Amino acid sequence: MTTATMRLDRPTARYFDERVPPEVPAYEFDIMAGLLADFEVFLEPGQRPLGSGNTFEQMGGSLLDALDRPLPTPDVLVLAYHLPDLHVADVAACALAERCGGASAGFSVSEQGVGAGFTALRILRAMRNAGTAGDGAVMVFDQSTSFYYDADTHDLPITDTAVLLRTDPKPGTGAVLEFLEESAVDDAANGLRDLLRRYPDADLIVGRGLAASAIDPRRLCTDVWALLAERWPLNRLTLVADYDRHAGRLFAAGLRPEVMP
Repeated sequence: MTTATMRLDRPTARYFDERVPPEVPAYEFDIMAGLLADFEVFLEPGQRPLGSGNTFEQMGGSLLDALDRPLPTPDVLVLAYHLPDLHVADVAACALAERCGGASAGFSVSEQGVGAGFTALRILRAMRNAGTAGDGAVMVFDQSTSFYYDADTHDLPITDTAVLLRTDPKPGTGAVLEFLEESAVDDAANGLRDLLRRYPDADLIVGRGLAASAIDPRRLCTDVWALLAERWPLNRLTLVADYDRHAGRLFAAGLRPEVMP
């Protein structure tokens, strides 16, 4: 299999502090109630969801509308998140792919915790290497709306956030994705030290799972990618890393600017 170079543009982040009254049609409530019952979570008739009420389609659409240049139609659009969308009957990835010109394949990556964005990029890179996709995009979401309590989301609580990672930078403005890796580690600090020993001259951006004092603890999946957007343009090899304490897994990516300063 040929390894194709994958280049990323500057991530785009958008925050949603407003609260939107959740609208859940009866048929979607019934679908969600049936899904949760399999996990012994039982909804009461008329129960309202927790959180701010924002949905993937609404947040992703607002992010696309605010871009400084339109997103060229990607071959594939991948959604990555921790909690599922409020609207379970409608496929948000397909709806957002339509917003990107309608020619994109769309699917989602879930249950990866803070590693959601890393896993989505690994899938996208594998599709490029296999020749089944060229340019693509990943939308990483933190959203707080759910019919059940989730400690990682609701204890702080999470700020609804959307981050776009796209692979179509203008020449000379992007960064080459040099590596993506995921490993099981017994101790997050030791895992991070090992990563830094391998790349001693690299800059480092860590997310909520690794930061001793998180800059913004109200972000989960999107944290490290929103921080990457703030550090752009990159000056040298930059390590992006986060740790999922539930799975005991360290996620890392290496990005090198196309044009070194």
